[in-house]
Amino acid sequence: MNARRGFWHITFVMSLLGLLAGLTASCLYWPNFNYRRLYHNKFVSLCATDEAHPEPNKWGDYVVESKFLSDHPSKYGIKTITYAPTAGGKSTHVTSFVMLDGTTYYDTPSPTIWEYLLLPGLPLFGLALPMLLFKTLDWIIAGFNRST
Repeated sequence: MNARRGFWHITFVMSLLGLLAGLTASCLYWPNFNYRRLYHNKFVSLCATDEAHPEPNKWGDYVVESKFLSDHPSKYGIKTITYAPTAGGKSTHVTSFVMLDGTTYYDTPSPTIWEYLLLPGLPLFGLALPMLLFKTLDWIIAGFNRST
């Protein structure tokens, strides 16, 4: 077996190891990504309910917290809604929901487009990087061998 073929075998093995490393990184990142996506979607759907939009009281102030009593439960399973004033102080926005089962949903940012591209991109990067690196080394070594 010549050196070029041996170098190709090393390239192939290292590319497979890079692919496995990229797949492992994607699998480790998936739970955090999925958690943020699901909690963001649930929070947005709860914010769209009519119970999440309180009316100002008779003094014109907005409420800080809405609690649903056991004799008047929320139809969406909400136990408590917490609000915070906006920057101007003229209105409020929802900061969290506490559900009847004890789950709390906070205002979680949704994953960006780059995070969606990162999941399939890590294995591809792990596959391509060793290939490109060893191909470049092969090209450099071949150039030195021809010059002698």
